Amino acid sequence: SGEEDAVLAVVEVLAARGYKTRRLTVSHAFHSPLMEPMLAEFRRVAETLTYHPPRVRLVSNVTGAEISAEQVCSAEYWVRHVRDTVRFHDGVRWLHEHGVRRFVEVGPDAVLTAMAEDCLAGIADQRVLLTPTCRRDRPEDTALLTAVGRLHAAGATVDWTSLRGAGHDRIDLPTYAFQRRRFWPDVQFTAGAPAPLAPAEPSTADEAAVDEPVAGNRFADLPESERGRVLLELVRRAAATVLGHDSAEEIDQEQPFQDLGFDSMTALEFRDLLTEAAGVPLPATLIFDHPSPVVLARHLGALVTGADEAVPADAPVSTSDEPIAIIGMACRYPGGVRSPEDLWRLVDTGTDAITGFPEDRGWDIAGSYDPDPDKAGKTYTSHGGFVMDAAEFDSAFFGIGPREALAMDPQQRLLLETSWEALERAGMDPQALRGSQTGVFAGVVSNDYASRLRTVPDELAGYLGNGSAASVLSGRVAYTFGLEGPAVTVDTACSSSLV
Repeated sequence: SGEEDAVLAVVEVLAARGYKTRRLTVSHAFHSPLMEPMLAEFRRVAETLTYHPPRVRLVSNVTGAEISAEQVCSAEYWVRHVRDTVRFHDGVRWLHEHGVRRFVEVGPDAVLTAMAEDCLAGIADQRVLLTPTCRRDRPEDTALLTAVGRLHAAGATVDWTSLRGAGHDRIDLPTYAFQRRRFWPDVQFTAGAPAPLAPAEPSTADEAAVDEPVAGNRFADLPESERGRVLLELVRRAAATVLGHDSAEEIDQEQPFQDLGFDSMTALEFRDLLTEAAGVPLPATLIFDHPSPVVLARHLGALVTGADEAVPADAPVSTSDEPIAIIGMACRYPGGVRSPEDLWRLVDTGTDAITGFPEDRGWDIAGSYDPDPDKAGKTYTSHGGFVMDAAEFDSAFFGIGPREALAMDPQQRLLLETSWEALERAGMDPQALRGSQTGVFAGVVSNDYASRLRTVPDELAGYLGNGSAASVLSGRVAYTFGLEGPAVTVDTACSSSLV
């Protein structure tokens, strides 16, 4: 929070370190120096109010600890609330240190639940329950009842009569957990063991026999081929459970988790299910480190057996002494160049690549031209070298939403396209490299794609940071193709040629 340029500089640093950010649309830059001019007036208004002591104990985001009634009933406290740093991390840890083990978020989405889990990483001495009562992608009643159900399962007392209201009778649930549609999550857990990974629907109404449950420390005893199948099924069922699907069949084993609809909250729920089922600790970044069900299942297999994780074989390497071998090329240049062959023809024929301004960029071509070269805000030429069709991008092909694609610097879009083409021209299946130690090295020139926007549409604000940060470019290519080698972007002007 603060001056826009300073905030965007921080965003770029975070993006270079692999962190994802989202720009928030707010009325004021709260908790920053920009609030100081209004503090005196705010204090004057706050001093006219009547305050009453709270009826419940409060842990303050101003102090990061429990706050007294005297503090909360003062105008000065609320002035500090506007300007001071938010100490959410300290407050969550204070609660944990004082014995709180169940955290319930009451709000429009599950943003704070995921943040609270991060705050407690590495210090929780027993299982902590964090649950939201509202979810952006779930009906309100479903989200609330799910939260209450989780609290009940964790030992909290629930007044079911008040929750249901008068006149509602109890209903019978099936005793067979995998009968027809789900009545509770497909992946059940008791004492650290997953439920039987049997077919979701028995072939006859009387069939009740299922496979013996496999405890976390018994996955290693399964034959390797069977272990892979069981773990992949476990991953797919856990994903279906947290995403609200009726069957694991709805989870494509090759599709990235991000494309399946995971957000920060469902990612943590998914991690918790698998941690308890597999009997091994798993990080909060699980779906980002192992971005598809088949890749994650392979990782779990390595964890439960203690073996080195097998990854797809890297592409064969030539035994010649040459330090670099170019095996595939792709390019975009002015003059309609969309391939190395096009570039050679342009050079061979001496074709002029300079054209008029393109008409697909949304530019005011007529209004921006002025023959006077000293006229501010105008161009005295109506021709230049332009990459044609740069505005065209098949975002769905790369698993990117249309809003995010619009917020992306064209350099990012073009590199995704040319990376795919370079692999195809080398005779390689781009998908076959997923999980391999293939590196991405990109040289990128500076850009002003985002900085020239006078106003940022609300629907694009959350994507503009990563979409305009040059340092993100190599990581975006690596993530799209599932490459696990080094990803380096050099964006310091002429030094980019060193790549």
